[in-house]
Amino acid sequence: MNPTDMAVLSVIGHGGITELRKAGFSWEWMETGDAQTVVKEAMTLDLQGQPVNITNVMLRLKVLDWQPVLKAWTDGYGATAVEAARKSKEEYLRRNVNSWIDATQRMASNSPLDIDRWFPRQVAEAQVLLRKGSLYSPKPTSHASKPIPDIFRPFSTKILNEIFRGGIWKPALFGMSSVSGGGKTTACITLAKECSSLGVKNVIVSSEMPEQYYVYRVMRAYGFSKSEFQLYSHSDDGSERCKLFRDYLSTLDSTLSVYGAEFMDAGRIRDILSVERPDVLQIDHLLAMRLAPGRGNNDSMALGNLIYQLQDFTNQFMCMTIVYGQLSGTDAAIFQNTHDLPFVKFFGSAIINQALRWAALICRHWSQPNTQYVRVKKNSIEESGEIDTEHFMAYDIQSAAYTEKGEQNEVLAGH
Repeated sequence: MNPTDMAVLSVIGHGGITELRKAGFSWEWMETGDAQTVVKEAMTLDLQGQPVNITNVMLRLKVLDWQPVLKAWTDGYGATAVEAARKSKEEYLRRNVNSWIDATQRMASNSPLDIDRWFPRQVAEAQVLLRKGSLYSPKPTSHASKPIPDIFRPFSTKILNEIFRGGIWKPALFGMSSVSGGGKTTACITLAKECSSLGVKNVIVSSEMPEQYYVYRVMRAYGFSKSEFQLYSHSDDGSERCKLFRDYLSTLDSTLSVYGAEFMDAGRIRDILSVERPDVLQIDHLLAMRLAPGRGNNDSMALGNLIYQLQDFTNQFMCMTIVYGQLSGTDAAIFQNTHDLPFVKFFGSAIINQALRWAALICRHWSQPNTQYVRVKKNSIEESGEIDTEHFMAYDIQSAAYTEKGEQNEVLAGH
């Protein structure tokens, strides 16, 4: 482990993780795999407001060689968080620049004329690396090596695969719009439970309710009552039911992260994504986020700026992002009367619809009890681009989540 990596671990071990994050530090700048793993976990714990100590980190990780990590964590290297972040970034740059120099030397001996075209691009990449901490290449061969929007993982239920066109897409920006009380949060909970069941990393950012309520709702979707949640989350009565509860909760720890209202701005969401690297990001709901102080709540340009930031994050961090929005004013009235709109609007903003790859209207069915209505109004994620399709999900009262019941769906499909 190089001295810079050890200095970073020492800063974290002496309580400087928050300062590191504020200094723009990226765990990817660490050189060794073990150091990257430990720093990423420490940043995750800090983002979640949990104590960052070596015990917490060791409990959740499998590291090949703990000895250098433990030594660096406890030793003092005399570096401040800012110094450690700067040196770590410099080391990261040095390693990349050395690889460029090696490539230049090889090129000089084989095809020296190519250097005139190649080296300026490397300078441009270095500028991006200095600003963002990640590399960028404009070459088609580089872009071709990256995954295009495609199905990352199918869902376990037929109805979810029908609605989402086959499963979880990466990267892709999805949107669900509904009138107030139309089932947005229930949809968020249903997808969170599905992701955890599949072992897919899911992050929820919300100002709708306290974070613990989302955890309770997901555990309820797994079949645990509110009284069981309150009992088993605070004490262990030794029963098999409690053991099962703890097993499910442990699964959620590794597959689900929930961030509350204080994280509802673009900068903090970028921080979350840089640490968590989720497969699925859910934002409940869009209007709670703010970008430009002083702008009105319904300023379409402010919302447009916001959705384009989320679009950038989705592409940069290769995740499926689902934003939930609320119909208001005339749009809400039209939807309640006709159960349709020409295209999906979030808070009256057509700009948001343009940025989405997939958009749907959702609501509790107006005539069928315990049923969710989903109408897909935009779809550019798949080549067929089929749109304006209707889907129906059963709502299970006991689990307070949407589920698949074959007979009911067959009846509703013919509605």
